[in-house]
This record gives sequence, C-alpha cells and structure tokens, in this order.
Amino acid sequence: RKPCERMPPPSSMSPPPTQPLKPLFGGMISVELPASMRDESDCYPVPDHQEIFLDEATQQCVIVEIVEHNNPGGGAPEDVCRYYLDDMAQLNEATSTRDFVCECPSEGGSSASELHPLALTPALRDGGVVNGRTSRSLACRCVMEFPKGDGATDTAIRLLIVQLPDVGADVLVSVKGGEADGLDLIWENMCKSFAVRDLGLFG
Repeated sequence: RKPCERMPPPSSMSPPPTQPLKPLFGGMISVELPASMRDESDCYPVPDHQEIFLDEATQQCVIVEIVEHNNPGGGAPEDVCRYYLDDMAQLNEATSTRDFVCECPSEGGSSASELHPLALTPALRDGGVVNGRTSRSLACRCVMEFPKGDGATDTAIRLLIVQLPDVGADVLVSVKGGEADGLDLIWENMCKSFAVRDLGLFG
C-alpha cells in the first residue's frame, strides 16, 4: 500500500481559482480542485487506487487515494490520524513532524482556530450514511520537515480521512504545500465539496 506519492517542494504563491467539481475514479468520487492543477496521469502512470494533481506554479499537490480500512487504537480519531500521517512521513522520508491537530466533528476532536471547521456534505459527517452505508470523516493537519541541501524545508499537510468500514475502505484526501501559499483555502473548498457518488467503486 502506498498512501501517497513523494511530494514536490512547497512554494509561497497565492492559490489559483477553483473550478467545477472534478470527477475522480470515473465519476464515482468528486471534489473541487484549483483550475490550475494538472492531472499527473497525463504525464506518468498513476496507480489505479490514486488520483494525483499538481500545480506547477505553486508546487501544491493533491492526492486522493483509496486504501484498505484501518482502525488503529480502537478507532480513536487521533490514533487514526496519526497512523496515516506517520505512514505519509515515512514514505516521503520526512525528518520530523510537528504542530499536529486532529478534528472530528462529533467525537470531541480539537477545533483550533487555525484549522478550518470540517464542513462536509451531511452524508459524509461522522456517523453519517452514504447510500445506506456507515461513514466517518476525520480531518487533521501537521507540518513535516524535509531535508533540502544543507538545511531543511517545511511542508504543510492537510489530510481528510473518510472511513467506510462497511465496504472495508478508507479514502484519503491530502493537500501539501508551503505555509503561506493559501493552502487552507484549497483545503476548505475540498472538505466542503468532497463526495462519494457511487459505492460500487469499492467493489
């Protein structure tokens, strides 16, 4: 399992305008993305369980990925978030992770002012139902440090985790970029617009 592809370095440019909902996985999932983001599958092979988009100007990257359902720590929100962020950090060879914040709408997660409130479609809120199937959504953020020359560079991470235990799958939506490049606006739009259209995607 590959939670995400290696991420490009961050930039400090303003976020581009968004576009109408982007159909993913043959239209079975949809989400709002910046209009300037290029589908990386047009440039190189992308695994079937991933959709990867990159803005070349800002080097912001969005990855939507389907993975096997995981419930570490008995499913406690913070444990689930840390599990996926730790996996991402290891895969991308981050030297450190800091400023971790977890938010779960109905389980008492942190709602620090710097983290946009999770505003998902009603069907995807924690304890919600998608086509008769139970779902749970978690959001988290952190800053990962990566080696760069003789020093290091910080990359802001935003991660949405949509858990669908009835179909044995989790959907991960990650956004990465620099700290001052409008990442939160992209993140907020994605959280508000993300939708699973067809559970047939999960077999």
